[in-house]
Amino acid sequence: MLRRICIIGVLGCLLGACSFLNFSDEYIQVATSEDDAKIYINSVYEGQGSANVKVVRDEDVSILVKKKGFRPETREISRKLSSVGFVDLLGGAIIVLPLFGLLSSGAWEPEQNNISIILEKE
Repeated sequence: MLRRICIIGVLGCLLGACSFLNFSDEYIQVATSEDDAKIYINSVYEGQGSANVKVVRDEDVSILVKKKGFRPETREISRKLSSVGFVDLLGGAIIVLPLFGLLSSGAWEPEQNNISIILEKE
């Protein structure tokens, strides 16, 4: 009985809310077919042609690319459970403590990190 309690205690320390230790931000890269196309991420201008932008891991990302004479293109990038968040989920099946890690930004990540957008002429 004491051995089981010790094992559960050690597992709780090892698996306990690992997502809190993960970074809350992540970089995504956006590249366009036109070098002078304007890139907006979450309504903020980030550059032309390509951009490497830090985003919050637990939020969806909205991308707008536009250039005069071309149709504007949009992408919505959702979030998904990260591998660290998955470990918290598995640990939560054994003991409850790791489930608290799912409340942190580190438990999530964008579905895509590299986005290529091709603009079409109007």
